[in-house]
Amino acid sequence: MTNQKTLKTPHISPDDNDGRGINIGRDITPLKEAEQKTAQLLLEKSEQRLQLALEGANLGMWDWDLQTNDLYFSPRYLSMLGYGPNELPHTTATWESLLHPEEKKSVKRQLLSAILQGSNSVRIEFSMRAKDGNYKWILGQGKVVEHSQDGSPLRVSGTHLDITKLKNLEAQLVQSQKMEAIGTLAGGIAHDFNNILTSILGFSEMARLDLAAGSSAEKMIDQVIVSGKRAAELVQQILTFSRKEAKKVRPLKPHLIVKEALKMLHSSLPATIKIEENIDIESDEIKADPIQLHQIVMNLCTNALQSMQEQKGTLKVKLEQRKITTQETTEESHENSGSFIVLSIGDTGSG
Repeated sequence: MTNQKTLKTPHISPDDNDGRGINIGRDITPLKEAEQKTAQLLLEKSEQRLQLALEGANLGMWDWDLQTNDLYFSPRYLSMLGYGPNELPHTTATWESLLHPEEKKSVKRQLLSAILQGSNSVRIEFSMRAKDGNYKWILGQGKVVEHSQDGSPLRVSGTHLDITKLKNLEAQLVQSQKMEAIGTLAGGIAHDFNNILTSILGFSEMARLDLAAGSSAEKMIDQVIVSGKRAAELVQQILTFSRKEAKKVRPLKPHLIVKEALKMLHSSLPATIKIEENIDIESDEIKADPIQLHQIVMNLCTNALQSMQEQKGTLKVKLEQRKITTQETTEESHENSGSFIVLSIGDTGSG
């Protein structure tokens, strides 16, 4: 009988001792088919659970056959990099092409070294190019899962995890620590510099008492005192930054700060550069930190002057009150339309 399993049992006659056998046949094909079906269902469930576990852990899976050099990428592995299921060939060449050029040799060396040395597992951090052209940080882990009789590795499997956000957070933490260290250092320097400024301002005030009223020397000393006080305010700003104190925002006339900054710049301008001022002295008050506003004007003008070095040029400074309409703002900031004080600084230099 085709596909029939036979059971054979011995039968001994009661009248003699010679053994005779009786064959009893029973078709157990449906039973075997049921067993195979059950095993297949269990396997499928196991694979589904594995897939759910990988997705829950946000892991992509890879499997590398060292004999055929075939490399399998799971759907999650590909979607992690922005690719669809059939967009990339499953080859080692594909994997290598996605590695960052500066890391390619190092990553391949670490992986092959771990395989050849028979390491139980390997763990490497590297970056891979996503479909949008950006690189993502990947944590790759794998181990040899199949060996030949002589112990040589035959197959390696592992997972990939996108750790880009973690790497970005680490970078932000490092930057935060750097800024904290800079703040501490700046605070110490500013404190010492403040003592020097105190002496400069003190002796300048005493020297002014010995000068004739209205003399050119008195005017120059006055400028030294004004600049010294502004420097002292900047030092105070550095100390505020290092101590993480609140900024001193108050109502002020912006044109006064802008004119003061330009007055300080005039003394250091080369003859080849002129300043073109268009300052609206009737502009409304704004709420701002005067030290920060002064610093902004000085920094922007300094950058403009540097772009015109060793050539003729014009520094253009404009302060005006303007009504901004909703059409001039982005959709997200319609509520910011209205009357504004606009500061514009331009130059005729390169850049």
